[in-house]
Amino acid sequence: MPASQDNTRRVEPDSALLLRGTRRCVSVRGRGRGRRCRAVRGEKAVKPFRVFIADEELGGLERLHSILRAIPGIEVVGEARNGEDAERAIVRSDPDLAVLGARMPRKNGLQLAASLREEGGPEVVLISADESFAVDAYAVEAVDYILKPAQFSRVAMAVERARRLRRLRQLAQGSGAPASAMRGMWVTTRSGSAFVAYDKVVWVEAQREYVLLHTDERDYIVRRAMKDLEDVLLPSGIARVHRSRFVRLSKIVEIRRGRRAVQEVVLEDGTLIPVGAKYAAGLSRSLSAR
Repeated sequence: MPASQDNTRRVEPDSALLLRGTRRCVSVRGRGRGRRCRAVRGEKAVKPFRVFIADEELGGLERLHSILRAIPGIEVVGEARNGEDAERAIVRSDPDLAVLGARMPRKNGLQLAASLREEGGPEVVLISADESFAVDAYAVEAVDYILKPAQFSRVAMAVERARRLRRLRQLAQGSGAPASAMRGMWVTTRSGSAFVAYDKVVWVEAQREYVLLHTDERDYIVRRAMKDLEDVLLPSGIARVHRSRFVRLSKIVEIRRGRRAVQEVVLEDGTLIPVGAKYAAGLSRSLSAR
């Protein structure tokens, strides 16, 4: 019986270019339009951000590879057409980021992402033509979810997000901080879905079976238990101050006391958050320790 074929391919990096410095890319209009990149001499060389790509469609792989080559500081270290081959290659190449097709055969992108996170592997970005997978992406802690056909701006945004998160994880490991403080969740929005980092949440309120996440930019509504959120938000600097309220301690600028204890707190933007009697003493201790 012939041996099974390995559909992975190691991609030779643009190391000569990357080691001399970074690349500057510009958009070119008219004939020969596209993006052109050149080395910028004299700039400090940076360690490349290593990316592995996997997709069931050859055209999708080629498009991703073309886009990634145009992003400064990126090294594509390999590619695959199915989940099993991708998993083996990722273990060998140890990339910083894996861009995975959600519909890959022999272990799809969601299944592979889940196993990679369990093993402390690379950051993951999922890509698919089907937006229904976006809701499930947060469960496997994907950094982003890109709809096909991939566009340069979306891929570049996802890569930058993954790069920042990777750096935060490395800093957390060095300082002993819990990795959960650097994570986030996917939430459904009117236009699709969005990734909300835990450390961007300012305060939280329960509204019946839903929970409202308030950030500096906008508010999000999720269907999730307060207890589940408490487990993941507390390590990021959030405290429970009421049976239906969480608040980020660093955003509190004023404490208003009642006759016996803290009654409410004021946030930087003027928002008033009630404090339950059960949580007043714990809040006072947390604020005193800051």
